[in-house]
Amino acid sequence: MAVMQVIYEKASGDPIGFKQDSGSESSLPEELGVITVEELPENLAKYRVVDGELVSLTQTQADQKAASEIDADKATAAFEVNRLIGKLRRAFATETAFQAQAYLNKRAEAEAYLALTPPPATLDAFPLLKELTVARGMSAADLAQLWLDTNNEWTPVLNQTEILRDSTVFAINSATTRAEIDAAVGAFNTALNAISTPGDTP
Repeated sequence: MAVMQVIYEKASGDPIGFKQDSGSESSLPEELGVITVEELPENLAKYRVVDGELVSLTQTQADQKAASEIDADKATAAFEVNRLIGKLRRAFATETAFQAQAYLNKRAEAEAYLALTPPPATLDAFPLLKELTVARGMSAADLAQLWLDTNNEWTPVLNQTEILRDSTVFAINSATTRAEIDAAVGAFNTALNAISTPGDTP
């Protein structure tokens, strides 16, 4: 019977693979070790290398290890979902501290201004419009309408991305296997690629 060698991570003792003992030394990365075994277990995932020996984990330990790995996979997948949603949103909206509130303030001023008939004699009650009409060389009515139109363009995309983000993270957190996580991420990527975004923000 061929003598086998188990390759493992030194830090954790977790086996990561095996190979037939050729009798000659082979170089491995510093973080990996190798031990020789006469018989290779059927499921290396249920074993750990301890003090140079391949030791069987109890079923509870194996289950805990598997659950820990699934939790790590979930965290990684959820992080990537949030990152990609953020990347898409940044394609059409500025992302900086309190920018979301600034957009809400712009919309509130625009709606309030355009609701007045006749238009107010001064813009003293509308500080954003008062300063930015001068900076942009636009009338208050035109700038207010631009803000509303732009905000209305963003809203469907924001809703789509939030529905997609929230439902995908929920599916990931509810998964019990790596395959279920992969399926949730795959569906997410397909849906994300189908979302069209408005142009650059004014």
